[in-house]
Amino acid sequence: MRESETRELFRELQAIDWPVRWLLWAGGLYIVWAAHQSSLPVESWPGFLVYGLLNLAIVLASRRFQTRPAPLIAIVYIGYVADFLFASLLIYYTGGISSPVYLLYGFLSIKAAIFYPYTHPLIFIPIFTFPIYLATLFLQTGTLVFLTEQLFLWRYTLLLLVILAVLYTAWHLDHRHQRIRALYEEVDRQRRELGAILRSIGDGVIVVDREMRLQMINPVAAAEWDLEGLPVVGRPLSQLLGDVTLEGVLREAMEVGERGGIAEALITVPSRQRGKVVTYEALASAIVPRPGDLWGAVVVLRDITKQKEADQLKSNFLSVISHELRTPLTTIRGYVEYLLMEGAGPLDGFMRRSLETVFRQTEHLQGMINDLLEFAQMEAEQVGLFPEDVPLNELITDVVERISPLAKEADMELTWEVPVEPLIVRADAIRLRQVLVNLLDNALKFTPAGGQIRVQVERRPMEVLISVNDTGPGIPPAERERIFERFYQIDNSSTRAHSGTGLGLAICRQIVELHHGRIWVEEGDGGVGSRFCFTIPCDPVSPSPV
Repeated sequence: MRESETRELFRELQAIDWPVRWLLWAGGLYIVWAAHQSSLPVESWPGFLVYGLLNLAIVLASRRFQTRPAPLIAIVYIGYVADFLFASLLIYYTGGISSPVYLLYGFLSIKAAIFYPYTHPLIFIPIFTFPIYLATLFLQTGTLVFLTEQLFLWRYTLLLLVILAVLYTAWHLDHRHQRIRALYEEVDRQRRELGAILRSIGDGVIVVDREMRLQMINPVAAAEWDLEGLPVVGRPLSQLLGDVTLEGVLREAMEVGERGGIAEALITVPSRQRGKVVTYEALASAIVPRPGDLWGAVVVLRDITKQKEADQLKSNFLSVISHELRTPLTTIRGYVEYLLMEGAGPLDGFMRRSLETVFRQTEHLQGMINDLLEFAQMEAEQVGLFPEDVPLNELITDVVERISPLAKEADMELTWEVPVEPLIVRADAIRLRQVLVNLLDNALKFTPAGGQIRVQVERRPMEVLISVNDTGPGIPPAERERIFERFYQIDNSSTRAHSGTGLGLAICRQIVELHHGRIWVEEGDGGVGSRFCFTIPCDPVSPSPV
């Protein structure tokens, strides 16, 4: 038996056994006194004295051995044997088999069943009332009169029924308590396992109930907010942490509730231990034990300080290197343009072709540098939008018509479908054009000669869906989410057929998300190629007049 179970047994003795024991002793005195016309037989005094002293010894011994299981269990058994013997004494002095005190046996049996870890022998004690009653009857009458005189038959029948009922009840109580104990042990085991897991993980974990009172906090989170060793369970989270963002992400998680959504946020904490501001990625979800029963929420805090610092260093590097490369590249491009204009003299065919190749590669390099610089600015949140009412039909048509000659030159068919009614969205026209151009450039780059590219626009109740469908090689399902990551390319080998920085789609995602839209890629029409889609929010569609 564990120490926790021993302490639980001691608390049960204090709460149940001790009060009932003294109540039985005092009640027994009164019952015998009343049964003998306000007098107490002298021969009963030793029994009351012995039971009272034994009660006192049981109480003192229980206190003495409250953390030691074996002596405490022995005291429980000794106590119940004393209880049943004392009950037999009361029956003897109040009329034997005809005494109503026999009901005490049923009460004592049920009390025994309350101590569920130790009731297997105890619940059978009522069976021993049969020989006890025989003995008390014989001492009173000198004969087993119930065998020959029907006067006592109904009393004994009633007594036997009470014994069987108590035995049946105690047996079921014992089984119920055994199930409860097994459940308690399983819950206790899971609690200890969960505690060990929470102590070992490097992320901070905080659990609150639906009233935003703290219920659990692991050492990592407690150390960050200087709560180690403090009595914090049950206190309002706002008093302990005072972090509005953290409270907000927990409340948001509880709002989504049974939908199973996860709330996310970035939390910055001035850390006294590290002497700097620490950034956490907070992922919170609701705790719903049963449908419709919201218990609270749990948030996991992942330290991304080093990642943010590395991102900042990389953004700074990209910004600096982009600026530094632009100056010499602009000079090179200027001289190449001057030579192509024959400013330094006539050019023969080979020289012109060579300079045109240099000029095209210079433009390609210029585009990559622009992508690097623009992405660095977006990462540093230095890029804003300039929203205006944009006629989407005209913008898409203009972009597609400008790119059509390139598609025709590459032997591809480029088509587009836009609704007849005007589509007006509140957006940054330059940025929308940039997204569409990037997606069409990708389609042209990866679609083989003779392929098809189709641009479609679909008006929805709360948004406009724009898609670019090609008949290229397609994108494996495992890669469809990653291709929007910065610098990621499906073919990262040095011999890949198509060059680039891997930033085009990342920039598209940044722009679309700045517009509060979504961007994704899926399988192309008919299972061929790819279909890039993005949405731009718009006003709800007005109901058509009847």
